[in-house]
Amino acid sequence: MNDSEIVQLFFDGNEQGISEAAKKYGGYCKAIALNIVKNAEEADDIVNDTYMKAWESIPPQRPAALGAFLGRIAKHCTLNRVKSEQAQKRGNNEIPLIFDELSELISDGSNVENAAETKEIIRVVNEYLRELPNVSRDVFILRYWYCYTNSEIANRLNLREGNVRAILSRTRKKLKKYLNEEGYEL
Repeated sequence: MNDSEIVQLFFDGNEQGISEAAKKYGGYCKAIALNIVKNAEEADDIVNDTYMKAWESIPPQRPAALGAFLGRIAKHCTLNRVKSEQAQKRGNNEIPLIFDELSELISDGSNVENAAETKEIIRVVNEYLRELPNVSRDVFILRYWYCYTNSEIANRLNLREGNVRAILSRTRKKLKKYLNEEGYEL
């Protein structure tokens, strides 16, 4: 079943939409959650939360790329879970490090006036990422989308951990400069 057919099931209020989404994207959503929380049972709970949020969001939203839509929800649910757990107990988790690394680039919401501006910023960041060399783009995405540790990225891409840190640092600095050149003051 293709994405538009699955989305239509959601619009029709047909719970088969959840089943079809789970068949097609369940593994992808679980991989996102599992890579962050490192616990299969918790990842399964997050995936279920993902489907609930999707059910609540469709309609009115009609995602063109259902996989990306569900992946974004899964990541958001996972990060919210981690943030909630971190508030209860401070641990040595990667998520606070990732937020610290991107603190110069992430708006606190006060600068973003509306969803249209947010979409424009996303478009500009995606444009920037397309211009990066493959290795830099892969390192950046593995770190900031999939929340891999520097060590995991190094192992996955056959790099030294120091190289990963250097690539991330340079890429963040260049992204900040690129966003400033595009008119986004951070």
